[in-house]
Amino acid sequence: MLKVPFPLMVGFIGILIALAVGVSFLFPESIFPVLIGSGFVLGLSAAVLKKPEIGVLALLFFLPFERMPTAALFNYTVKINHAVGLLTLLAWGLHLVLGKKHLARPRTFPWGLVLAVALGISAYFAQNRERAVAVFFFIVFAQLLGQAVFHLMQNKTIVRAALRILVVGSAVVAAYALYQFAGDIVGLPSEITGLDPGYTHAVFGFPRVHAFSKEPLYFANYLFIPLGIFTGLILNRVDFQAPKGFGLLYIAMILVFFLSLSRGAFVGAAMFLIVLGVLAARRIFTMKILLTSFWGIAITVGLLAGILSQVGENSLERFVSHATISDFRVTRSGESAFGRLKAYGQAIEAWQTSPLIGIGPGNFGPYVEGYPDEPPVTGWDIVNNQYLELLAEGGLFALGAFLLLIAVMLMRALRAYYHETDSLRRGLLIGLISASSAVLVQLNFFSTLYIIHLWVLFGLLGAITTWSLREARQ
Repeated sequence: MLKVPFPLMVGFIGILIALAVGVSFLFPESIFPVLIGSGFVLGLSAAVLKKPEIGVLALLFFLPFERMPTAALFNYTVKINHAVGLLTLLAWGLHLVLGKKHLARPRTFPWGLVLAVALGISAYFAQNRERAVAVFFFIVFAQLLGQAVFHLMQNKTIVRAALRILVVGSAVVAAYALYQFAGDIVGLPSEITGLDPGYTHAVFGFPRVHAFSKEPLYFANYLFIPLGIFTGLILNRVDFQAPKGFGLLYIAMILVFFLSLSRGAFVGAAMFLIVLGVLAARRIFTMKILLTSFWGIAITVGLLAGILSQVGENSLERFVSHATISDFRVTRSGESAFGRLKAYGQAIEAWQTSPLIGIGPGNFGPYVEGYPDEPPVTGWDIVNNQYLELLAEGGLFALGAFLLLIAVMLMRALRAYYHETDSLRRGLLIGLISASSAVLVQLNFFSTLYIIHLWVLFGLLGAITTWSLREARQ
């Protein structure tokens, strides 16, 4: 098999993405973005239909591609990760029907099923049923993608391939995020940088990067996956064939994580470090690792402080002020500390109207606005706390099922970790448990249950856990 050099691979993928993004901006109403996307998916179809694992690899690469490149088709915004995910599900389903793959139910399956059923019942009785049904199907779609990842990622060959894909994908998004930051600072318009106008330097004095994601908080949330996996492998001294310069990529990922300026992600990062410290204490508390960590942190913090100090007057102070919630203010949009507290209270009120099944998926916004016929120009409000939003929209049944799913998933993962002797699986479990813990903490600060990378992360952790426990029994 031909082995493509890493820089050439990144460059080739970057050119394709730049072409698709550029065409989308230059010809937003044309058919060209649709044709490019369709051509890519069709070209991928033959390989994925033959081997669904290729679809999972493609999905891992395109996980953070939420905001662009996209294309409008039949009044619907088509995202490339949705297209790849749908193709993967179709191929996987076809293999199941033909008997080429076997369906194994994970231990979390009953609670995932209860969650789906509870949300389905809630959607049926929702006042804004159209929105409830749409949100319900998006959540089920994301759940099914997690199931596909769970089934197709349980052997060393596909895991090794996935690690290389994750390295390439991380390099692309980190490079693009740095380009967004630099481009906005020198005055490039948001049409060129791809930054949402609400996150340019005009707001804070410096840009908040989000790469291909919809918002900085989603971008930072996604970064927990590669950072967790690579950190776990490094601490466990696993040779995953990292390319030359991987250390720079690792620092770049941490740097763009901070440049996202997502306070919820920073809180999640604290949990990430705590769990990592508990699971890998023996690995971390050595002179070599401590010195390496010290210099890595010093370089990253130095780069961050140096960049912000050169961006504009008081940029560093504004960054620290926002990160530490010293600048909070009351706003109607609910993005400040007080605004979130107001939304939390409204979520409790909504839940009290229907404690068992909730008001319906996606119905918090309509509930707050009094169920208008048309959505607001700014879009529907959300709770910005997934647990409270699930309680309000799905009731006790949905929230209980979700919490039990998480509990079963983490308990099985910890059991596998403490019995695992293989360095690759042990390193992956360290990283995925830490990343999952961070993501679950950050869910206290945003609420989008149908975001794909959340369920893919759960699928990855379930896959490695099951693989580990199966090997332990043999």
